[in-house]
Amino acid sequence: MKTFAGKFWNDTRGNFATMFAVASMGLLMSVGAAVDYATLSNVKYKLQNAADASALAGAIVANAQLSGRIDTARTAFDQNLLTAGDGLEAHGPSIGFNDAAQEVTVIGRADVKLFVMGFINSSSSKVEVRSTVNYGVDNIKPVAVAFVLDVSGSMNDVLSGSTWITKVDLLKTASELLFDEVEAGVGVKSSVDKVMRASVSSYNGLLLPNWTSPMRGERAKMDGVYAPAGLTTRGLIRTLTANGGTNSTPAIQDAYNQLMLEKARSPNSKLIMMVMTDGNNNDALENDASKLLCKQAKDDGVLIYAVALDAPANGQNLLLACAAGSGAAPASEVAACEASTGAPTQACMDLKKGFYYDTSEAAAFKAAFKAIGEDIGKQVIRIKG
Repeated sequence: MKTFAGKFWNDTRGNFATMFAVASMGLLMSVGAAVDYATLSNVKYKLQNAADASALAGAIVANAQLSGRIDTARTAFDQNLLTAGDGLEAHGPSIGFNDAAQEVTVIGRADVKLFVMGFINSSSSKVEVRSTVNYGVDNIKPVAVAFVLDVSGSMNDVLSGSTWITKVDLLKTASELLFDEVEAGVGVKSSVDKVMRASVSSYNGLLLPNWTSPMRGERAKMDGVYAPAGLTTRGLIRTLTANGGTNSTPAIQDAYNQLMLEKARSPNSKLIMMVMTDGNNNDALENDASKLLCKQAKDDGVLIYAVALDAPANGQNLLLACAAGSGAAPASEVAACEASTGAPTQACMDLKKGFYYDTSEAAAFKAAFKAIGEDIGKQVIRIKG
């Protein structure tokens, strides 16, 4: 006969609960580790973006006084760092300019509170990122920008929701913002006209010779005065007038030709096309012709930005097809979006984010041109690490 003590030690009825508790603890730790990894990756990504933006901002103002350029770089770091909900405690960035090497280096550091580490002890994980940008003249890559601008009769209309500005006047204002941003990224490192060349191909039903220019060096001002219209593409855009029907194909062909000539003249140039419309082609067959030209240009290394201004579905689809993509999406998805009809879906627009802009009011249109100009300006700066 077993004693009471023997029965107690041989009783296994509670083992499952014990095993489950142990297994649950392991599962909880695994989930927590995954959460910690995701948190660290997210924080490092945001911190790296802030450091990159800071270094770029510092490189752009590299000719300013040291205190001023450090303040500019620090402001860019702070503005680009989003800390909400990350448990992120970022330290002020370390910013250093080496004028001998013509480099600016930004180091960002942060303490990150983690789930598993916080459970085991009260310490946090430290994250550090580094970004170095060279602002030397030898590292500047020339930029050639071909503008394809719709100046059909509808561009004389007052923009919907506005009582004071026509679309063509808005285009002129937005273009000034684009050139300003490009020159901000170029002008402190070299003469703008030695780095940036531009052409404009303006169209309604035809390519318009009076508002179409060959590729030429850009310069915003000469001796403090804006260059006359005949000397720069920027100046020519300020003279645009609008009338007539709509056919984008001749202008896209002209812009493509200009860029191929530039490629032959300067093989190292970054080739960019910027297309804008507010409408549809009068002949639907021209949409396909324009799309084929855009594809040919992209296959030849041209980076295309596109901005629709209060455009109908066919105009939006044409620009969506022309615009460059991020390169991350499967080719089949991109092809399906480019061949779609009707208004572009949000998913398709996301595939072209940063290159396709669908705007319907003045502020968004100007912001799109400003963003494109900033992005083009960055083409001349290289992040080294």
